[in-house]
Amino acid sequence: MEIKDIASLLGLLKLGFDTVKSFRDIGSKTTIRKTDFESQSPLSPLSVFKSEKVSVFMSSLFAPPPIETNEGTLYFLYSTNGERLSPVGSGCFVTGLSDALGLAKLAVALIQQSCDFTYELEESLDTIRNNHLILIGGPSSNAVGKRIYEECIPVERKFLAANGGITVGNTVYSSGEYAWLTSLPNPWNSEKRVLWMAGLGPFGTEAAIDYAIGHFSKRTPPEVQSKKDWTIFVKGVLTESGQKAPPEYVGTIS
Repeated sequence: MEIKDIASLLGLLKLGFDTVKSFRDIGSKTTIRKTDFESQSPLSPLSVFKSEKVSVFMSSLFAPPPIETNEGTLYFLYSTNGERLSPVGSGCFVTGLSDALGLAKLAVALIQQSCDFTYELEESLDTIRNNHLILIGGPSSNAVGKRIYEECIPVERKFLAANGGITVGNTVYSSGEYAWLTSLPNPWNSEKRVLWMAGLGPFGTEAAIDYAIGHFSKRTPPEVQSKKDWTIFVKGVLTESGQKAPPEYVGTIS
C-alpha cells in the first residue's frame, strides 16, 4: 500500500469523524469500532485475499482530497463523471457517509490481511484480468458489477427485482438497509476471485462490508461457508435508541 493510499484512507476516516462531530444525532450510527475488526476469522470472505493483490472498484461516489478555505476544510464527493456535488458545510459532507465509512473499514481489514490493494474508479481490462476484485456498490453505480451481473451470473441465480429491490426466495426487499454479498470466480481469470458487496442504500452497503469483516463466520450457515461460490443477503440493523447493531443474515443463493 502506497503513501498516497494511506493518505486517502486517512481522508476517508477524517471525513467520517468530522461529519459525526458536526451531526451529533447520527454519530451513533457511524462509529468505526475496534471490535469491527477483532473478529475476523479464517472463514472471513476477505481471507481469500490474504497477502494478494486486490483491486477495489468503488461505486460512483468517492472522497477526493479536501480543499482548504478561509472557513475551514471542505470535503466534497464527486461522481465518476467529474460532476462536483455541493458540500453541506465547512468540514463535513453527509451524502455518501456510509459509503466512506464502509470503504475506510474495508481498507483497515485489507491491511490486516496484508493485501496489496488499490482503489479503482475506471474499468481496466488489464486490472480486471490480473487481480482479485472487490466490488462496492450495485449495478447502477459500479460498471464492473453491472457487467458481471448481466453477462456472467446465470438466470437462476439472478436476484435483482424489476422494482430495484432484491428477491430472496418468494420475498422482495426494497428498503435501503438490505444488501448482498456475492463470491464468485473472476470471469476473466479463473485463478482470481471476486467479492461483490452492495446495498439498496448506503446503510445497506456499509452493513454488507461489516458482515464480511466481522460477522460472516458467526451468522452464515455452515453449509454456505463451506462453498466457494454464493450470494448472501443481509440487513443493516439499528436499535430503538439509534445504535447500529450487527447486521442480520437474511438468506442465500448457493
